[in-house]
Amino acid sequence: MDVSHRCPNCQSINDYEIDLSKVLEYLSCQKYDNKIDCGQLKIIIRPLRYEEITHFNIENFKLQKMLSQLSRLETQGDDNGTIKAQTEIYEKIANMQLSLFEVSIEHIETPEGAVHDKEFINEWIKNSDKEFFKNIKLKLEKNKQQWDLPNQDVICPECKHHSKIVITMDQSSFFGKN
Repeated sequence: MDVSHRCPNCQSINDYEIDLSKVLEYLSCQKYDNKIDCGQLKIIIRPLRYEEITHFNIENFKLQKMLSQLSRLETQGDDNGTIKAQTEIYEKIANMQLSLFEVSIEHIETPEGAVHDKEFINEWIKNSDKEFFKNIKLKLEKNKQQWDLPNQDVICPECKHHSKIVITMDQSSFFGKN
């Protein structure tokens, strides 16, 4: 797979070939950890599908863009309207985080048996304490970090500067060029 990268030292843009067999080898050694222990409860999570990741990333981008625009308005003096709008955006971000958790939970194992009913699980999530959210967030972040591809070392052919390329697996990496 070819990727373009701007050298941070000399600013030249260079193309590099990434060996996908090494990427596949790295991924084949990873194991998705889908269990979260919460006392007597075991929460079983699943990886998000590509379309789910895309949806959450787009929504997050929109909300972050709105916050950025509000911060510019803040300097213009409309404090009351800005504070109200910021509060609404932060509520949307919190709800999006809640939706992410709801989608990620496959089922919950209790001493009495497994609970698969999504409505029951979603209601339980909404009434859970802060520690529960912290545990899920940490597990999702840990899995994401584990499955992120390692940075690729490259050397600029122009100035011989060593740097790293962050590789992400998305459709544009395979089918398009920047």
